Amino acid sequence: MIKSFLNLKVSIKLFIVFITIIIMSASVAGYATKQLLNSISVASDVHDNLSSRYGRISSARDMLHEVHNMIEQENQRQKIDHNYIVQRLNALNDRVQRFDETLFGEEKRKVKQNIKEYTEVYNSIFTRALQSQNPNLGNTVLYMTMTPVYIDAIINLDKIIGYQIERSRSSTDTLSSYEPIYYVLGVTLFMTLFSMFMARFISLSVTESLDHTVKNVDTIANSDLSQEIKALSNDEFGRMTRRLDDMRVQLSDKIAHIKNKINDLSDITGGIQKASDNMIQKAQEGESLTITVAAATDEMASTTADIAKNCQSATEAANHARNITEQGMHTLQETISNIYAQVEQTKIDAKHIDELVAQTQNITTIVETIYGISQQTNLLALNAAIEAARAGEAGRGFAVVADEVRALAQRTSNSTQEISNMVSRVQNDAQTASDSMNQSVHNMDNVAQIAKTLEEILGSIISNADDVNMKITQIATAAEQQSSSTAEISGNMQQVTSITQEVSQASHKNSIAVNDASEALQQVMDDLSQFKVNPGESTV
Repeated sequence: MIKSFLNLKVSIKLFIVFITIIIMSASVAGYATKQLLNSISVASDVHDNLSSRYGRISSARDMLHEVHNMIEQENQRQKIDHNYIVQRLNALNDRVQRFDETLFGEEKRKVKQNIKEYTEVYNSIFTRALQSQNPNLGNTVLYMTMTPVYIDAIINLDKIIGYQIERSRSSTDTLSSYEPIYYVLGVTLFMTLFSMFMARFISLSVTESLDHTVKNVDTIANSDLSQEIKALSNDEFGRMTRRLDDMRVQLSDKIAHIKNKINDLSDITGGIQKASDNMIQKAQEGESLTITVAAATDEMASTTADIAKNCQSATEAANHARNITEQGMHTLQETISNIYAQVEQTKIDAKHIDELVAQTQNITTIVETIYGISQQTNLLALNAAIEAARAGEAGRGFAVVADEVRALAQRTSNSTQEISNMVSRVQNDAQTASDSMNQSVHNMDNVAQIAKTLEEILGSIISNADDVNMKITQIATAAEQQSSSTAEISGNMQQVTSITQEVSQASHKNSIAVNDASEALQQVMDDLSQFKVNPGESTV
């Protein structure tokens, strides 16, 4: 577990430690927040119990006690303010009916039942007993019936008050517990010890890795490349150590390779010495060849003059062809513009024809509607004629009118048929014209596309003509330059002879420089011999 942790990246190690501390801090904060919210909830519940619920229950108890005492006192004097007592009982009933039965529901239902029963006994039995002018009957009802109900109600109200006080006491008991303090202190202490341990653990790991790296760097600084550098972990320091070992291996290989190359250079300097002697001989041979080159340059000068004249004629012909092609391209561009304009006009005409077809469709719909109306009118006229025939002599005039209406409906039906046929022919002709226009647009698009392709071809011809003209101009320029160059070559050949003599002298000096280079290479070999490389690598 610890080894796996050490192999993690330093950033991941720190992230894990910080996340752990943050989680524990969040746990403490969450627990403290929970306890605070619990305290607020308890305080709110206690406040609600003592100020609201307790007040309502206590007020109802006092009101019931007041009414009962008033009834007892008034009963003894046989003079009771009935309206006031009824008003107080109704107010008491209203108050107890508003009791919330979520808590202590059974006792509150009993109180409601007691108050209701007490009120009913007072309104029915006790009131009639007073009206009978019999004091004993009133006392009997009061003490035998109403007082037990009153006592039951007082007992249930006292139970509710006791439950409320007990609920408040149990809620406040949770606030006096030391368990949250112990929890917060324990987690805080653990978090502090864990932070100190992880800080010390990570710092020791980093220090050990740095010391190991510095030790290996000192070894390399002392020119010892033969010692393998081993990584202590797989984190950033481990990767740095492995890269340092790779650098050591590569540096060792490079030094061994340089040593081998110096040996090769020693062999090469010997070859250079021989080449210098050979160069002196070749310089003498080059002197004789320069005479032959001078004669060839004179002949080349006359040939390049003829090439320049021919290039001038070719340039004039290419310019003439380009001008003709540009004229044709201009004419073709005007043709393409006219074709595109005609295509747009044809599209507009085709759109108008399509609108005509749509209008004929609307006419067809209207004609069909008229035809349906005429058929319905014909049917109604026939029904009217039948009804007129049933009416006998009285319906004869109506029958004549029905026949006329039917004849008119028939004529309307025939006319709508003719209109429908003509509209169908117009639709067919318009559709044919629309198809023809669309085909024309398609054909003209093809013609425009072909003309566009032809325009591109002509443009390519002009571009190629320009390229040819440019090539010919370049050839003419090159021919002129070659003509002047050949004259220079002829003059320079005379200088080559003297240069070959100088080359012979330089080759002698070159031999001396090669000897100096050999001595310098030997000095470099002495310096590189101070490095210790791996035994398996090639050395001097």
